[in-house]
Amino acid sequence: MRYISSSTLLQFLTHPEFLNEGVPTLGFYGAFEPAVQGYSCRGSVYWSGKAFLALLLPEDNPFWQATENQGAWEKELQPGKVYNRFQQGPEILITDYPNSGASEIRAWCHVPWITSWEKFRASENYNRLAYNSEFPWMADGENGEVAMNYAIRNAEDQWEVLRLYTFKRFEDGIYYRDAILETNPEITFRLADIPLPDGILRLDKVSVPEATDIRLGHYSLPETGKELKQEIRNTGAGDAYILSNEHYSQAMISLTGWNSIEFCYTEGLHPVSDRSGVINASDRTESEKIYITL
Repeated sequence: MRYISSSTLLQFLTHPEFLNEGVPTLGFYGAFEPAVQGYSCRGSVYWSGKAFLALLLPEDNPFWQATENQGAWEKELQPGKVYNRFQQGPEILITDYPNSGASEIRAWCHVPWITSWEKFRASENYNRLAYNSEFPWMADGENGEVAMNYAIRNAEDQWEVLRLYTFKRFEDGIYYRDAILETNPEITFRLADIPLPDGILRLDKVSVPEATDIRLGHYSLPETGKELKQEIRNTGAGDAYILSNEHYSQAMISLTGWNSIEFCYTEGLHPVSDRSGVINASDRTESEKIYITL
């Protein structure tokens, strides 16, 4: 617990964008408007003070006296494996990836954007297919740029993301959810996430009443120094579209269904840097189709 506390504090306190004129901002590191929720105010940043509650513990408490360690990440979680922990009550899946050191959370929200008075509950803060400790979420772009969600071109010719999910089950290492498009419940998704040691295998069935454009996004990568690099590499099982910055490389492979994959570059949508990139798969389907994506 002490390792978690100090690591979290250092992650933010050592970041050059954390303070603006000596004051924390509403965002992630610096100010980031999409993450601000309706109840937030200028005093909200001081909830971060909770990180210092451990200072109330006496000096002889095990929190201070125990030898600091990395918990399960030290020996229990073995490279080459993936570890799923399903939380029965909230129906949340927590996945640990020893190969990358990342943790992932899959949940489900079912809050409409149109009729809700707390619209933030239907926003990117809650509607992603998954959330990853290494890849902060990117806000949706007006031109269909999307990260870790599906986007559908709706009847208003706007890109609309999934928000209305229904959890089905977690079985044999597979997390099942269904989803419908808020503005057209005839557009349905049957989603299956299979976490693997180095990523995610998706098996999704999409049903539409008429010809519809859809997109699926990977996690987004911030441009934190040098320009993002893109590469297309043949794997024998399909072309791998690879996007890299100084710290990470991500890949997307269409095994079945997608018509094309592209690299999208955005500005002002990522909490870590003004410029970011994301890999998006796209297709136009007319009835029912299965998409398998690695």
